[in-house]
Amino acid sequence: MAQDAFVFPDPFTEEPEGGDKNPATQMSQRGEQPHIPAVNSTTFTQLQVPRAVIPFKRLTANLDQGLVKMVERAPDEYLAIIPFGAGSKLYKDQPMLQAHIALFLEALAIGANSLEVSKPVWRNKPSNKKDFETPWTLVMTGASQELKEFLVWQQTFAVSKELTFTVIPFNTNLRSWVITNISGGAVKPGEGPKKVALGSVKKALWENQRFRAIANRILADQGVQGSARQHAHRATITFNLTYIESQDVHGNPAPIWQLTEKPLITNNKLHALFDLEVCRTRVMVGLHYLEMEKRLVECAWCKADSHPAHACPLPKVDDWMGPLPDNAERFKKRLEAGRGRGSRGSGRGRGTTSNGRGRGRGRGWSG
Repeated sequence: MAQDAFVFPDPFTEEPEGGDKNPATQMSQRGEQPHIPAVNSTTFTQLQVPRAVIPFKRLTANLDQGLVKMVERAPDEYLAIIPFGAGSKLYKDQPMLQAHIALFLEALAIGANSLEVSKPVWRNKPSNKKDFETPWTLVMTGASQELKEFLVWQQTFAVSKELTFTVIPFNTNLRSWVITNISGGAVKPGEGPKKVALGSVKKALWENQRFRAIANRILADQGVQGSARQHAHRATITFNLTYIESQDVHGNPAPIWQLTEKPLITNNKLHALFDLEVCRTRVMVGLHYLEMEKRLVECAWCKADSHPAHACPLPKVDDWMGPLPDNAERFKKRLEAGRGRGSRGSGRGRGTTSNGRGRGRGRGWSG
């Protein structure tokens, strides 16, 4: 067998590609406004906000299976509505929220509509002890094409402290760019430490025969020409690290690097296999191993997996008319819960940065 002669470039100087294509870095209201609401409709915050990127699996987490199957059969007939701070507590406090949303949207008077908005019908009864338990999503049907176009364009509607929500399509092919969150002693702010860490991750993966085999399988199946080494390199060209300030369950500083890449494939099993091999690869930076999968990042308010709740950008938008979350009080409750659990915070479990489950990985608390 001929030897693979491809020479890897210097991983410490290679710049990430395609960051502008990451949907989590994009904004709402892309393109021209398609339609204008009625002049007498209720006022809401109309400025651009970060684009909501919530994959189908997370949108439908713990949602009634009958509803999920209906959406899967004809996703274009429905829209997902995610109230700000959605979870068991919000729906308990506002049992008629879906009706208020429908009335607001009807009053926009865009197209001929016959709107129906489901209740948050759960598959498994959520815990009353956790404020942000799934299901989060309300399912809407009966919207005209004109109203759909406007809702998806506008995306987030901050009407009042009691009525703030996001509308997005059910996109079964959407994938988060987040691979994992990295913690440990090597995580530091600044471009210098980031370049060293990112280069170390890529170098370790390029040398990993299992990773090369998976990358080769994925790209070769797509008809991409090249050797296994070339495919391993190509699979990492969009890898990037984002520094996130955070705290552990005891309130100590515990920053995170979030590792992202443009998903190579829509096949769920191969996608998971690729991410798993990245996370199981041992990477040392200086005196420290990078701790993969230990921490989760997910915003309790907007449900993004790119920032924790205390860094949610929505309430910081000018003229924000929605609720202003009390993150200090929420974090105080988490500290108390963490102290009550003792050492379990660093053991296996469903810990989270911001009361969510992210991509289903992680063992500790952060925020």
